[in-house]
Amino acid sequence: DNYRRNAPLNDFEQRRGLTLAFAGSYQGATDIFEQAYSFGTDIIANYGNWHLYGEWYGLWRTGSDFTYLSQTGFISVGRNFTLSEKYVLEPALLVKHFLGAHDLIGQAQAAAVGAFAGSDASIDFGINWYLNRHKLKIALHHTWETGDMGEAAPGATFNQFYYQKGLGAIQRGHWWGLGVNFVL
Repeated sequence: DNYRRNAPLNDFEQRRGLTLAFAGSYQGATDIFEQAYSFGTDIIANYGNWHLYGEWYGLWRTGSDFTYLSQTGFISVGRNFTLSEKYVLEPALLVKHFLGAHDLIGQAQAAAVGAFAGSDASIDFGINWYLNRHKLKIALHHTWETGDMGEAAPGATFNQFYYQKGLGAIQRGHWWGLGVNFVL
């Protein structure tokens, strides 16, 4: 019908379709690495009350005598339960994963080119209650997180599970979140 640059992830049964995309990038030399490039794919699928979206990307950075690879991605699925013309309940599940080097040599290479290493993963399950479709949403979610530093010593800061900018070395855990989204 109408062209849009961004399709809504939850379109409330207005779209039945599949969108696949492929993307890549290249960056030349910086003071940290000689070159960097990425390649990946993403998907949005809608069918009736169901919607699925996700992506998977690889990142390569080249140092003076090596190329470092890390990968990351996620997949999310949700289903709408229409309670009335205005109210929709959506259980949703999201799984994400990052995979970098676990051995000391690979981790040293990651640090040399300013990349992350180790691995981390999370599972998020929650309920979104839409009170006015795209205008007002209340969300209650629980997230389980795990990470693996590989062979690195405790205190390593090259992994999102074990590091937060401004705080340094940490270890994330599981948490509950309650949110309200309001769109003007």
